[in-house]
Amino acid sequence: MAEHLPDKGHVMKYENNALFKIRQDDKSYNGVNLLSNLCIKSIVSDIKEVVDHYEASELGDDMARTICLNQLDAVIPHQCGDHSKCQHER
Repeated sequence: MAEHLPDKGHVMKYENNALFKIRQDDKSYNGVNLLSNLCIKSIVSDIKEVVDHYEASELGDDMARTICLNQLDAVIPHQCGDHSKCQHER
């Protein structure tokens, strides 16, 4: 019998590669103020920080999960300068 443990490192790698693939497949996302290398790195870093903070809290806590999901929902708009979904300091 085996226990399934999420491999955060691979998930982060796949999301990073997915953002680069979006930029490669649709040139309208390529540019200085769009999906630049720095922007992709920043998005992945923000997501990692949110997940790390949730991981350090009580993993079964519904409130911590809700906060984590709200923060993940705000990452992309936040990167685009829209802070309407930013509800938490993190």
